[in-house]
Amino acid sequence: RDWGVTGVQTCALPIFKPKNFSTVVVNVHDELVVKNFVKEKDEQFLTSGSKKIEDKITINNDSEIFIWGVVTYVIHSVY
Repeated sequence: RDWGVTGVQTCALPIFKPKNFSTVVVNVHDELVVKNFVKEKDEQFLTSGSKKIEDKITINNDSEIFIWGVVTYVIHSVY
């Protein structure tokens, strides 16, 4: 299914399309991780929120990245 996110495939039936700065559950190289999806100009990437450039996972057509879903609710306080 095409969600308008270049180089990313979606698993199952995601209800929500990831928007800029969405928190997503992603399969990156056979490992499930929670990352922030960021779209800037012609670039899309995943980040943990760190400002370190090496923490960024760039998304392109060759990426083996699958979005499992968009986080919409947290059942406990995160702070």
